Amino acid sequence: MVDVLTSELLIPLLMIPITAMAMMRKRFRYRRFRKRLDLTASMEELEGAEESLDEMITKRKLKVDQAMLLRNQLERKWAEYDEDESAMDSKRIPGGFESRSSASSENSRRGRY
Repeated sequence: MVDVLTSELLIPLLMIPITAMAMMRKRFRYRRFRKRLDLTASMEELEGAEESLDEMITKRKLKVDQAMLLRNQLERKWAEYDEDESAMDSKRIPGGFESRSSASSENSRRGRY
C-alpha cells in the first residue's frame, strides 16, 4: 500500500493543490482590481486602469466574464466622474480659463467611450 502511494499516486496528489491555487489566482486578481476600482476617488486615479486591464486580458490573467465585469465597472466610473466634472463646469463662471471642449477632446483621445 505504501509503495503504491509513493510511486503512482504521489504526482497526482501533489498536483491537486497546485491546480487549485492556479485556478484561484484569477479570482484573487479580479477581486484586487475590483477593489482598486471601488476605492478610486478621482479621474486621475483611473489613468492606467484601462491599460492594465487590457494587459491582463491579453495575457489571460482573468476569465472572460471577469474581464467584462471589470470593463463595465471601469466605464461606469468614467461616466460617474464625467458627470461630476460636467456638474462642476456648469457651476463655473462663464468665460473662465478652462474650456469644456479640451476635456471632451482629451477623453476622445484616450478612447474612453
